Amino acid sequence: MRDGKGTFEYANGDKYVGDWKEDMQHGKGIYFFHTGDRYEGSYVQGERTGEGIYYHASGNKYVGNFKNGMQEGRGTFTWASGAVYDGQWKDNQRNGYGVYKWNVGDSYEGEWKDNKFNGQGTLILTDGTKYKGGFVNGLEEGSGVQEDKNGNRYEGFFKQGKKDGPFVETDKNGKLVRKGTYKMGRLSN
Repeated sequence: MRDGKGTFEYANGDKYVGDWKEDMQHGKGIYFFHTGDRYEGSYVQGERTGEGIYYHASGNKYVGNFKNGMQEGRGTFTWASGAVYDGQWKDNQRNGYGVYKWNVGDSYEGEWKDNKFNGQGTLILTDGTKYKGGFVNGLEEGSGVQEDKNGNRYEGFFKQGKKDGPFVETDKNGKLVRKGTYKMGRLSN
């Protein structure tokens, strides 16, 4: 039975170097996957649990909390492309509050569910467009405010990412430009 510090090489080419307790990884350790991935951090009864860093062979990296082998709690995932998510995780998915920054400069800050924008949030695009309001499954939904780089403002409702329902548009000085109703992205008469 393995107890204390030690190294174990698995038949598939994986290797673990670290603490053992009652023949299980327990404490601090480094796990080298035959795929090129690597995990450095805490183990509890054979599972990645606690704080750790997971390096993907692809160049992606996760730094944060784990529970039962899954990204869970607070953590930061950095993609090889330069995109970054910092926030809450559950079952290896973005869930809860978090900030995502694309490598091109766009950003989203708000609520997440199952890796998609869900709930209240703010989406800022590099072209100067800003949307603040509700999201469902990654699309604008419900009440929201969209503002362009010149300060022109749309305040109204969205459905499945399209303007839908009563709205008011104003210029950068707050002067009324128009108001009316949209139906699935098309202006109604």
